[in-house]
Parts: sequence; C-alpha cells; structure tokens
Amino acid sequence: MRTVLEALNEGMHACLAESEKVYFLGEDILDPYGGAFKVARGLSSQYPQQVITTPVSEAGMVGIAVGMALRGYRPIVEIMFGDFLMLAADQLINHASKFRWMSNDRVHVPLVVRTPMGGGRGYGPTHSQTLEKHLLGVPGMRIVAVTSLMDPAELLRSVVFEDDDPVYSAPGIA
Repeated sequence: MRTVLEALNEGMHACLAESEKVYFLGEDILDPYGGAFKVARGLSSQYPQQVITTPVSEAGMVGIAVGMALRGYRPIVEIMFGDFLMLAADQLINHASKFRWMSNDRVHVPLVVRTPMGGGRGYGPTHSQTLEKHLLGVPGMRIVAVTSLMDPAELLRSVVFEDDDPVYSAPGIA
C-alpha cells in the first residue's frame, strides 16, 4: 500500500504529464532534493519547463500563481509547511478567492495551494499547526483535506482539472 506522500507524488506526475498548462511552484522542489517531504521527487527532472523553484516568499509564489491562473494556467503551489500559509493570506483571501465575483464571473482562478499540516514529527511550534480553519469561511475558496482514506492522487487530479476556483489542500504529514 502506498503512502499519502507517494500518492501525491504520483498525482503530481500525472497532472504535469496530462497538461502543459499545469505548473508546479515551490521552495527547494528541484531534484535531487525534491521538497521537504519529497512530494516533488522527480518532477523537475521529468518536467523541467513546468517546475519553478521560488525564493522563500509564500506571498510572492502565491501571487505569481494567481497571475498564472488568471492567464489560463493551472498552477499548483507547494508551501513547505502549513504554518507559513498566513504569509499568503492576502493573495488567497482578498484576491484569488474573489476575482470570480469581482469580474462578474468572467475570470476564474484555477489555483491549487497544497501544504502539509499538523504535528506528529517533532518539528516544534512553528511547523506543527493546522491553520486551514482560517480559510473555511472564505467565499470562493475550497478546502480539501487529504487522508489515506481516499486516493490522494485522484483527489489532487480532480482539484487541478475539475475546479476553476482556488483550492487549498492540506494533507497531514505522511
């Protein structure tokens, strides 16, 4: 049986293979490192044009991804730890989630932000919180919690390709 991490990696590979409009952005995601939890393992080697490593700026990477989504791309942003989600709150709460209504439904923001949430691995007080509850009441924002009770790869694929609103995906650390 595969882990949530393995399934997410498989799902990321499938999404990038399915469409050149899917881009993956995040910190330290290039091979051979492949991200803090290795969800990005192999992506930059197999899809070098679709994987963009970013500076340590959650607000910047989410802002760039919102712009990409407005131009018809389907970006996936990885925030290394869920604790840093609030650094991109303005881009998510005041922009990505509201552009659809501000434009009278002419603009959509098919953006996925995924990040590990929760403790259990000894990362301490700044790497173990669950902050997705702060987004639950935001109109236009969808919240998805990935678990091993479903197929994380299929869930990722569905939010990337079947949802034109911003989606925040918070898997537990696998």
